[in-house]
Amino acid sequence: MSKFKVSQIAFAVCLGLIVTSGSVASWSLTNASTKGSPSSPEPTSSQISDSSQSGSELLAPEEEEQSPFLAAAETPTPESRLANLILDPNAGGSPEVVYPDPSEPEQPIVGNPSAPQNFRITQVGDNFVSLSFTTIPNVSLYQVYIRHGDSYTATGVGSAGTVTFRDLSPDFDYVTCVYYRLNNKESNRACLDVHTTGTRPVEPIKASAPANVQLSATQTTVTASFDQVPGASWYYVCHVSGDMSWQCGGYTHLTPTKVVFQDGSISPATRYGITVEAVMTDGSRSERAIRYITTPGTPPPPPSKYAAPTNLRITAISTSEVTAAWDYPSDSPITVWSFTVRQLTSYSQTGVEGAARSFTYRDLAPSSGYEIILTGRDANGKSTEETRLGFYSPAN
Repeated sequence: MSKFKVSQIAFAVCLGLIVTSGSVASWSLTNASTKGSPSSPEPTSSQISDSSQSGSELLAPEEEEQSPFLAAAETPTPESRLANLILDPNAGGSPEVVYPDPSEPEQPIVGNPSAPQNFRITQVGDNFVSLSFTTIPNVSLYQVYIRHGDSYTATGVGSAGTVTFRDLSPDFDYVTCVYYRLNNKESNRACLDVHTTGTRPVEPIKASAPANVQLSATQTTVTASFDQVPGASWYYVCHVSGDMSWQCGGYTHLTPTKVVFQDGSISPATRYGITVEAVMTDGSRSERAIRYITTPGTPPPPPSKYAAPTNLRITAISTSEVTAAWDYPSDSPITVWSFTVRQLTSYSQTGVEGAARSFTYRDLAPSSGYEIILTGRDANGKSTEETRLGFYSPAN
């Protein structure tokens, strides 16, 4: 396209911008005659005259070329975010706790600021190690840690570039690393292996577990008896059932070596594990003895529940907030709703009034997956079945 032709186009477009008070969208760059429409003003005499003098072909770009005026990116609206909402039952990720390999973040990452240089051991003993490194201009704070497996001790270090970790164990292997943040980005880590000097302490030998553990049960009690352990000052007894946590305590001593659980924690037709440990006069514990017993009787029926709320849906969403609504009979006995938002193993639970049928959660992160878990409960503690909904928050 010739420079003359480009100049003519620019002149014609500029004239159109002036006449239409900056309304670019009402111009068609492929036709000099502006057609009247509800969104386009009628052409003025000056526009028609300019078109007749320039010729309609002067405003028409060549077919293979694109218009030099590109429409600006639209700002997302509540309606467009809702229209583009992505629902996915797996959006919240796995609720299983995953313990990452502690060495993973110690591997170099391309593009991150370089690791501190000359990281070295200056002194090591049975229970301490001293370290130093070369500091970097414009970086005033460094993070230094030492770990044994996934057990960490960390500290901040200033421009001195030296640190000493104490209270270590003799003859143990450790890993120590140093890094910093620059412009809100974490640097790569400089790491060293550390082996403390000295002799590793010998683990004390535990006393033998209480012997001859005998169990008996009724529908609501479990009794355990056992032989005395020499040197024991008292005994630590626990019970567990299924996937519940261990209950230690809540029992009554019938004799120093005989206890009964009769605190309401025992149910009929249930298998229990009973553990017994002796606590010695020096505070140490013996080996643990464990036995199992099933209580007599008929298992209680599972607790009945109300029907789950229906039509759980998202009615508004932004990068930081989500509003969800649900349906439930207006005359229901529900006094409180439990509105839980889960992201992986992180849960945020809010109690919502029983009469409510919607709630706004205000702590989302952009471009992240979440799961809503909704249940209700009446004044007596009877709950509804739960309803779940997975979704992704918008990027902007």
